[in-house]
This record gives sequence, C-alpha cells and structure tokens, in this order.
Amino acid sequence: MYFSARDYELVRNQVELGEIIGEGQFGDVHKGTFKGRDNQLVPVAVKTCKADADLATAEKFLEEACKYLLHCSLEINIADPI
Repeated sequence: MYFSARDYELVRNQVELGEIIGEGQFGDVHKGTFKGRDNQLVPVAVKTCKADADLATAEKFLEEACKYLLHCSLEINIADPI
C-alpha cells in the first residue's frame, strides 16, 4: 500500500497548538489538540519546522515526518491487518 503526503495533510484549523514541551533539530514540539471526527478532541504532539529554515532543512524535516508516518502506518497494519 502506498501513501502520499496528501493522505496525511490536515486542515490547520483542526489542530490547536499549546505550550512548547520540547525542542528538536528542526524546531519546537508543542502539546496540542486535534479536532477529529464528530469534533472529538484528541491530545497530540505537534512538531514544527523553524520559520527561517532553508529549503534543505525543510525537506529534511518533511523526510523525517514521512518516515515516522510510514513506520506508524506499518505498525497499524501489522497490529490490525486488513
């Protein structure tokens, strides 16, 4: 099964950023909430890329995010086979 970045894109107003809970190589990690189906609020951690990041850094940030999403997708599919 193949997933593209579009499969994981969210509408920004579905995510609310809270306090900064950590810092990473590419930016900050925030505590946040995601408004899911039926307006259910789900606690999440949100990694952000520094606003002044150059193109190469932004691409590495997205590459890291895609690797994480692929890993999570594989775990979900293995734990709950379709």
